[in-house]
Amino acid sequence: DVPLSGESMAAARRLVAEGLGHGAVGLSMGSAYYPGPWFTTEELVELCEVVADHGAVFMCEPRRANPERAFAGGGVDEAIEIARRSGAKLHLAHFRTSAEDAGRVDELMGPVDRAKALGVDVTLDIYPYPTGSSIPVSFLPAWAQEGGPDESLGRLRDAALRDRIVEHIEGGSELPAVLEDGVLTFVRGAPDLEGLTFADVAAMRGRSPARAICDLLVETDLAIGWLVAPPRSAGLWRQVSRDCMALLAREDYMVCSDHTPAGSMPHPRCYGAFPRILGRLRRRFGDLTVEQVIHRMTARPARRFGLTDRGVIRKGAHADLVVFDQDLVIDTATYDDPRQHPVGIPHVVVNGELAVEAGRPTGVLAGRAVP
Repeated sequence: DVPLSGESMAAARRLVAEGLGHGAVGLSMGSAYYPGPWFTTEELVELCEVVADHGAVFMCEPRRANPERAFAGGGVDEAIEIARRSGAKLHLAHFRTSAEDAGRVDELMGPVDRAKALGVDVTLDIYPYPTGSSIPVSFLPAWAQEGGPDESLGRLRDAALRDRIVEHIEGGSELPAVLEDGVLTFVRGAPDLEGLTFADVAAMRGRSPARAICDLLVETDLAIGWLVAPPRSAGLWRQVSRDCMALLAREDYMVCSDHTPAGSMPHPRCYGAFPRILGRLRRRFGDLTVEQVIHRMTARPARRFGLTDRGVIRKGAHADLVVFDQDLVIDTATYDDPRQHPVGIPHVVVNGELAVEAGRPTGVLAGRAVP
C-alpha cells in the first residue's frame, strides 16, 4: 500500500494498455476488494485515461473502503468524477435499490442523471434480488490486507493483531446487521456450515460473530462466502422488484447476474437472475415488452462492451440463441434452495451448436472467448 507514481504509475498504465490490447473490454474495480481500495481518485483518473484512449469502459462498484482517499468520500460521486476527468466511459455494476432505500429510484439516480446532463457517458446494470453476496475477507481493514492473502492469514493467527481486526469488524458502520444475519454460502472443508448465519456459528462456538468469522477465515485459508438474508417483508421485497423493472425501463440499464457460484448455498442470482426478469418480473409488472427485456440482456450489453457479432440475430453473427416460452419461462432458484435451474427454456444454441436440447445438456461445448 504505497502511492502509485513515477515509474510505478507508468508501468501500471502500460499493463492496462496491454490488457486492453489483448482483448479486455475495460478496467474493473470493486468497492471493498483489495488492492483496489488502496488507489486514490487521482491515481484511478490516470489509469482511466488509458481506458479512454482505447474507447473502453471503466466498470466499478462505487467505493466503500478507504473513503478518505476518494473524491467526495467515494461512492457514485467518485466514480463519476473519475469518468469526467479521464474521459472514460463509466459502467456502474449492479446499481439498484435495496431494502434500505426501496422505492427511492429517483433519489438513487439523481447523481447519475446530473452527470449525464454534463456529458458523462454512464451505463448501469442490475440483478433482480433485494440483497447481495460477497466474501468475508473484504471485512478486514486495509492494513490487514497488506502483502496479500498469506500475510493476511499471518495477522489473523496473531492473537494481538486478531483483536485489532475484530475491533475493526465490530466497529464497521455497515456490518452490525451482517454480523447477525449474514448467511454462509461457501465454507471450504465444512459444507455443514453452509446455510447457517454468522450468528448461528458464533453461538455454536461460544464466540462473538466477528471472532467466529476470523476463526473461519483462518480455518479455510480465507475461502468462505456469504450473502445477505432476504428481507422479512414481502411488500418490501416486491418494491425492490418493482424498482428493478423501473430501472430497466431506462435507456442506460442492462441485466447482470453478478455470478458467485461456489458452495451449496450460493446466491439464487447464480441460477435465476435472467429468467426471473424475463419471466416472473416481466409478467408481474408488465412495464416492458419481451423484446425490450431481451434487448437489455443481449444487444445493449454487447454494444456497450464491444462484443462484436454478438447480441443480435443476423447472418454472419455468432449463433448464440436461447429458445424459450415467454408465458412459461421462470426462475426456480430460491435463497433456501438456490441450485435450481429455470424452466421454460427447452433449447440453447452456442455458436451454432446445440448445447441444450429439449431441456437436457448435450455435452457439446462450443463456447469461445469474447470479444
